[in-house]
Amino acid sequence: MPPYTNLLRVLISSTLASLLLVPIGCGGGGGDGDGGNMRPPEPTPGSFPVSPPGNGPSGSSSAKVILRNGNAAGDGFVIGNIEDAALASDGSIAVIAAAENDEGRAILRRDADGTLRNIFGSGNAPANIDLTTLARLRMAPTGELAFRSGKGLDSDQLHVAPADEVRTIAGSSGAQAPDFRLLGNFRIVRGGRVAFTAGGGDCDAEPSGDSVRYLCTVALFVADEDRVTQIVHPEFLLNRRQANDAQIAMNEDGDLFFSVPARRTSPSVVRFENGRVEVILRNDQEIPELGNVNRIDIVDLDLDGRLLVELGLEPETEDDPVLDQLGFLDRARFVPFAREGVFEGDELVFGLRGLGLGGGQAMFQTTLLDTEADTSRACLRLGDRNDIIEILCEGEPFPAEELEVFSISGTRINSVGDVLFVTILGRQQGETRIIEETRATVRRADGEFVTIASSADSENLGIITDLTTVGFNDAGQALLIAERSRSSDRVLLLGESAE
Repeated sequence: MPPYTNLLRVLISSTLASLLLVPIGCGGGGGDGDGGNMRPPEPTPGSFPVSPPGNGPSGSSSAKVILRNGNAAGDGFVIGNIEDAALASDGSIAVIAAAENDEGRAILRRDADGTLRNIFGSGNAPANIDLTTLARLRMAPTGELAFRSGKGLDSDQLHVAPADEVRTIAGSSGAQAPDFRLLGNFRIVRGGRVAFTAGGGDCDAEPSGDSVRYLCTVALFVADEDRVTQIVHPEFLLNRRQANDAQIAMNEDGDLFFSVPARRTSPSVVRFENGRVEVILRNDQEIPELGNVNRIDIVDLDLDGRLLVELGLEPETEDDPVLDQLGFLDRARFVPFAREGVFEGDELVFGLRGLGLGGGQAMFQTTLLDTEADTSRACLRLGDRNDIIEILCEGEPFPAEELEVFSISGTRINSVGDVLFVTILGRQQGETRIIEETRATVRRADGEFVTIASSADSENLGIITDLTTVGFNDAGQALLIAERSRSSDRVLLLGESAE
């Protein structure tokens, strides 16, 4: 059976035909003064509202190589490979680097002036840390770091570095077994506040391809300075799930929300503030004129309190799919602006994925299904309660150019509303795709496209085979790892997109 059959059947139901903006019973005060119900923005039949494309890419790459294999820190540590990196507001960076002599990995800091320091490695890390497992580096705009070590169940540890001194907040100290046995998602914001999820209790191991999935009891934590607090509520009925099934949204002021895979009518979205847990939404809660909540994942939270969520409603019958809506959980109301199961011309919206908030808008990816050809393509968009802006789509020319977009990846948005992404570009020759370029681009909030790095710029950047975005700050600086000719030859690029 084609994957869209149930979706087409659902489309004829009056429930989807009458999706409205409605209030929901969550804490935090009333609405923002709009009053009444309103529909999410609808696409024009046969087309989709598109903002002016701007002036197209602005010339050659702005990025420069700032770190490469063979560079040395002040203590003599020599980089053998760059594994991960992160960027602060002032242009300083942090790096996970493999040692040239194969003695594990280290956490390095590079100041804006280029000074490189080893803050966590074979010379200054505790003996119980497996340095070969350092991974998942995160950096607050103000420079605080968080990163992980460990290989999974009962070996994971979470570390933070407010300055150059590293301390462990989960695993060997801080949060520990039985509630912490496996690290899930984590985020760090200015001031060094860290929120993280974990799996604990009795865990089940399930083979999954070449790896193992661990299903544990979900646990939620927040760390402020030297204190780690577990987020508990008497009505929690937390599923035994993978630890990263619980989601975190935290803004730079430290306002904090969690969504959890709850059971029955237990809390599914909670806010943690001043040591108190406030229930925002419950599993199976009815939203008037929409239906009952089947699932919800929070995506991001901005400084104005907009909470971006993916919400799935209980279908009318067991045979019908759960159709997701993307919108804002804003104070006491759910404000949808995109939904699955509607047609845009001849294509069906078959998937939605929220990516982040910036400049008052949500960045998201839409998957469009051609029901005749049974093919799909992705589009990168910005949306709010009033408008949808299309940035670019697979299968279409890059804005103001002739090269076709083959893929979109590495998407990031800053609080100003600038969007960073990586595209593979080329041309179609019969049934053959000819790849011409891999490019990292910033679409600025004013609509202008700026090229950060391009594989076509081999004179300045070398022969690039892959680009990975690892940092993007509010000044428009983009940090990328460029792979050159082979996976063991990586350089770190820093590019500018501001005028």
